[in-house]
Amino acid sequence: MQLWELAKRWYDDRLQFDWYRRTVAERQTLLNEAGLTGESWNLSVPQ
Repeated sequence: MQLWELAKRWYDDRLQFDWYRRTVAERQTLLNEAGLTGESWNLSVPQ
Protein backbone atom coordinates (compact mmCIF):
# COMPACT_ATOMS: atom_id res chain seq x y z
CA MET A 1 0.00 0.00 0.00
CA GLN A 2 2.89 2.36 0.62
CA LEU A 3 3.99 2.22 -3.00
CA TRP A 4 0.45 2.88 -4.22
CA GLU A 5 0.26 5.99 -2.04
CA LEU A 6 3.64 7.12 -3.32
CA ALA A 7 2.67 6.51 -6.97
CA LYS A 8 -0.54 8.52 -6.64
CA ARG A 9 1.37 11.51 -5.30
CA TRP A 10 4.45 11.07 -7.52
CA TYR A 11 2.47 11.06 -10.79
CA ASP A 12 -0.58 13.14 -9.88
CA ASP A 13 0.54 16.21 -11.82
CA ARG A 14 2.38 14.70 -14.79
CA LEU A 15 -0.26 15.69 -17.32
CA GLN A 16 -0.50 19.28 -16.11
CA PHE A 17 0.63 22.01 -18.49
CA ASP A 18 2.83 23.60 -15.81
CA TRP A 19 4.45 20.32 -14.70
CA TYR A 20 8.01 20.61 -13.46
CA ARG A 21 10.46 18.05 -12.15
CA ARG A 22 10.34 18.01 -8.37
CA THR A 23 13.48 18.87 -6.48
CA VAL A 24 15.34 16.19 -4.53
CA ALA A 25 13.93 17.65 -1.31
CA GLU A 26 10.37 17.50 -2.67
CA ARG A 27 10.84 13.91 -3.82
CA GLN A 28 12.33 12.97 -0.46
CA THR A 29 9.30 14.47 1.28
CA LEU A 30 7.00 12.30 -0.86
CA LEU A 31 8.96 9.19 0.10
CA ASN A 32 8.91 10.10 3.78
CA GLU A 33 5.19 10.86 3.77
CA ALA A 34 4.51 7.47 2.16
CA GLY A 35 6.37 5.86 5.06
CA LEU A 36 9.32 4.82 2.93
CA THR A 37 12.24 5.68 5.15
CA GLY A 38 15.62 4.22 5.83
CA GLU A 39 18.95 4.26 4.07
CA SER A 40 17.72 2.74 0.81
CA TRP A 41 15.04 5.44 0.42
CA ASN A 42 17.38 8.34 1.21
CA LEU A 43 17.88 10.29 -2.03
CA SER A 44 20.73 12.44 -0.71
CA VAL A 45 23.09 9.52 -0.05
CA PRO A 46 24.93 7.99 -3.02
CA GLN A 47 23.85 4.37 -3.46
